[in-house]
Amino acid sequence: MEIFEKYASEILFEQPIKYLGITTYPVLMKDAFKFYKCAGVLLINPLDFNDPKVASMSYLELVINLALFQEEFQKNFVDILCMTMHIAEEDIKINSSQEDGMVNYTLLIKQNDVWKTINGGMFTKIKNLICYQNGLEVLNLRENQDIIKAKKALAQQANPTGAPSLQDQIYSVAAETQIDIKDMMNWSINRFNEILKACDRLIHYKIYRSAEMSGMVSFKNGSPIKSWLKNEESTEGKMKDIKEVSATFGNVVK
Repeated sequence: MEIFEKYASEILFEQPIKYLGITTYPVLMKDAFKFYKCAGVLLINPLDFNDPKVASMSYLELVINLALFQEEFQKNFVDILCMTMHIAEEDIKINSSQEDGMVNYTLLIKQNDVWKTINGGMFTKIKNLICYQNGLEVLNLRENQDIIKAKKALAQQANPTGAPSLQDQIYSVAAETQIDIKDMMNWSINRFNEILKACDRLIHYKIYRSAEMSGMVSFKNGSPIKSWLKNEESTEGKMKDIKEVSATFGNVVK
């Protein structure tokens, strides 16, 4: 998406991003467990409900309606806004208005002592940016739903034993980089994810190269990993490995 390319520098260097009048901040690793517990509120696919009414809602309308009936969901929604916008709970308000029997919602956010109004269309864009800024999947509703389901099924087949826990990943990066886990607390989640991928890429590159150079193994099209410097995967807003966070209502990552 073009928006992600526009803010590539801010995301790389862990800087806040001002977009549509709202400033969003990268979440730090010290808040990672809380963030992943709440992140499911940003990853709901409205089409999974198989309800035309839900499908016609804006994302903001959907999460507000869910929050009205589920206290835990409401808490997660508030917490994710506070973490990513650096605001307090009292800096969040919901306005509603009724027109032709339809209830319309707007979100009010107070930043720098100024109240800012976010409508449904704006919230979807800001939500997508928050996801990308923090290494979460950005849902593309224009993509064929059968393809989305097939991708999920393939991912589960590729990792039948489940993803490593966040704790597993932290200790693995510490072991590979020799960086103390305490020093990772102020990393952004995005930086951690990218370093984790780089470590994994480098380890696999060394394995393939060692096997190839031994003369006992040959690959039909050369080493599967051509360079440890290059990430062959798509970089468009996709969190790696922690599948639990994609649960609709944000399960705790254990």
